[in-house]
Amino acid sequence: MDIRTKELRASEKNFKNLYKIALAGLYRVSIDGGKLYSANPAYAMLFGYETDWRVIENMVPKEFYADPRRREELVEILFKEGYTEAFEFLGKRLDGTTRHFLLNAFLYEDEGYI
Repeated sequence: MDIRTKELRASEKNFKNLYKIALAGLYRVSIDGGKLYSANPAYAMLFGYETDWRVIENMVPKEFYADPRRREELVEILFKEGYTEAFEFLGKRLDGTTRHFLLNAFLYEDEGYI
């Protein structure tokens, strides 16, 4: 294994570790909002799930917006700007309660996710 491969693997391992322990909720979702590809434990807790794998298995991300038009606005901004900072929306938690969320997002159009 060459040095670049070792460095890449070490970098990937560091990223995965930071992703898991971050206090901010982090996730990757399909552009259409129908599939949650990944989420960290902090994200799961924000929405009332016990574990990251439970939220990945059970959540349909586009349905957590109390007002679906806010998601449409988010996607519109992302396609126009490529990213957004401090996007606020009212989200629905697992128990049905709502909570205000503040979102920073990037569009990875070629890869098919936000």
